[in-house]
Amino acid sequence: MDYDFIKKGAKVRYTWREYDYYSATAKGCGPIPYEEKSEIVTIVGTPRNKKTKKFVSLNEYWLDDEETEILCKFEKGFTEPIELCKLSIYNEIKDLTDEQLYELFNSVPVGSMYYDDFNNDFGVDNHQVLDFVDGFLESIEYDDDLCRACNFVDYVRES
Repeated sequence: MDYDFIKKGAKVRYTWREYDYYSATAKGCGPIPYEEKSEIVTIVGTPRNKKTKKFVSLNEYWLDDEETEILCKFEKGFTEPIELCKLSIYNEIKDLTDEQLYELFNSVPVGSMYYDDFNNDFGVDNHQVLDFVDGFLESIEYDDDLCRACNFVDYVRES
């Protein structure tokens, strides 16, 4: 597995669960409901063990270990240590290959206006994917005959 994304200045996706402790379910006997959230953060530190506070080398053992954390900066400006196992790669849509763009276009519901519909396996932020797809549709004036993945690839490359 390639761990080059874990370096200072790299943008990564941080995913966590936000629990609703005040709902009727949480007060009763049922499981506590949660909503999965994510945000793009920037790495500003070096991985270290949470208990010993010693810096660690990047290898598969440490990345799978929940005891390893790295200091990250949020878009709102504050920094916080985050467990490495909660981070994933974040890519810019223009960094994808033509084949990946083709697959991306075919995997999303073109025409939808819901950000969650544009979650993808390529590490590209769903807001960015929706913006590009929407811009592409406007550029072809919503013509069904031109709404093809190959034309989307060309649109992204020309943008």
